[in-house]
Amino acid sequence: MSILANACTAARQSAARLVPDRLRTFRKDDEGVAAVEFALILPIMAMMFIGAVEMSWAVGVDRRVSQVAGATGDLIARVNQNIPQAEVKDIMKIGSYLMYPFEEPPLKITTSIVTSDVNNATITTLRWQCVYDASLPSASQLTCTCPAAPKPAFTVPSNLMGKNEGLVVSDVQYKYKPLILTFDFFMKAANPSANGIYTLTEKLYLKPRALWPKLEPTAGPDSNC
Repeated sequence: MSILANACTAARQSAARLVPDRLRTFRKDDEGVAAVEFALILPIMAMMFIGAVEMSWAVGVDRRVSQVAGATGDLIARVNQNIPQAEVKDIMKIGSYLMYPFEEPPLKITTSIVTSDVNNATITTLRWQCVYDASLPSASQLTCTCPAAPKPAFTVPSNLMGKNEGLVVSDVQYKYKPLILTFDFFMKAANPSANGIYTLTEKLYLKPRALWPKLEPTAGPDSNC
């Protein structure tokens, strides 16, 4: 019995010495610190990388939308006389190519010709309008209208037009869908009505070289487009 008691006492004394030694060794051991730190910052780094990629992609799409609006509006503004509807479609098709490498179908281009009254520059009306929708089949992508007289009013920024002047309004819309689902989650939290699709827009106003380009053949009841 005394032998067993002595053994137990020796074991307790050994454990009493071993545990503090182990604790001191554990406290001084710095192996694996880098791995722990990396595990802590990895989620933050991943979110920053995802945000940077998504933001750069969205900025690229937005720049293309601005280029399309400027290119299509400028080409139509250069027309000195009449412009066929087929040529309008070609111009808008060329503009849509500027979206590459981004997808073309979400693109919608609206070109409007606005004129001011002969006696009052604040009275501005829509002369004709063509809408190019890249999501539709090729045969029906372009729709042109020439409203009957009296022409409907069309609002433009003040002091932009003088009396009896024309104006080319190039309006481009692109339905952008984020690439990364996690980023889309945060976007929908900020804008629930978007349903995962966010419309990027650009509207430019350009003065035509002539009074205004006239559309042919007419696309409505009024032959004076």
